[in-house]
Amino acid sequence: LREVNNPLLFLSSDQNEFALCHCWVQSDDRVIIGTSIGDLIVCHESELKCRIQSGEDKVEYIVAISSGFVAGCSGASFQMYKDVGSTECSIGQGNVYICKARWSMESITSNLMYERRLITSISVSEDESTLWAMVSGTNQIHSFDLTTITTTDNTTSSPYSHDIVNGHIGSINGLDTCIRKPALITVGSDHTARLWNYVNAKLILCQHFQEEPYSVSFHPSGLHALIGFADKLRLMKILVDDMQHQW
Repeated sequence: LREVNNPLLFLSSDQNEFALCHCWVQSDDRVIIGTSIGDLIVCHESELKCRIQSGEDKVEYIVAISSGFVAGCSGASFQMYKDVGSTECSIGQGNVYICKARWSMESITSNLMYERRLITSISVSEDESTLWAMVSGTNQIHSFDLTTITTTDNTTSSPYSHDIVNGHIGSINGLDTCIRKPALITVGSDHTARLWNYVNAKLILCQHFQEEPYSVSFHPSGLHALIGFADKLRLMKILVDDMQHQW
C-alpha cells in the first residue's frame, strides 16, 4: 500500500464540486469518481485521464462491469459506459469511456415522482445480464434486464424493468375485490393500478398511468375495471399480462 497525496485535487473548487461516490474498474485498473456537479472523473495511477459530463445534476452511485461501468445519476437515471480501448487518453484528448446506453425510472414508468429520488445502491449479476437498484423513498428494489437494451440509429431502448418488492409506493387510494375470482385491484398515489391474487398474496400485474388514479371498481367477471381519475373515468380490459384501455 502507498499513500497518494491530494487525490481529490481533480475536483473543481470554483464550482463547489464534491466527490459523492467512486469505483475501481479492475479490468482497466482505473478509478471512477462521481461528483456533485454530474461529472465522472477517470483516474489511473493517481493521474487524471479524463472528465466525462454525464448531463445529469449528480452522479450518486457507480458499479463496475467487465467492459466499463454503470453510473446511477440524479432523477433515478442510469448510464452504461464502455471502454473505448485507449490507455493513452488524457484530459483534453477525448474520453476513455463512451456512453452506450441511458435510461431512467421515469421513462420506464411514466411517473414524475422519480425526479426527486436518489439511487442508494446498484448491483450487477455475475453474468451481467441483470442490474438491481434501490431508489430512496420508493420502498422498492428495481430489477433491469440488461440483455434487452438495443441501440439503433443513436437511440437506446430502455431495459425491461420490474419491481422485486411489489407494494405501492405511497398511499393506496382505492381497492375493490372480484366476486368470481380470488383477485383484488388497488390504485395508488404512485400512479399505478395493481392486480393481486389474495389467496397466494402475489402481484399478477401492474399498470402505470400518467395521472394519479383515485378510485377503482372491479367487474364481477374480473375481466374489466373502471378506474377514476381527477377529471375522467377509464374502462380497462384486464388481459393476462396487461391492462388495455377500452374508453
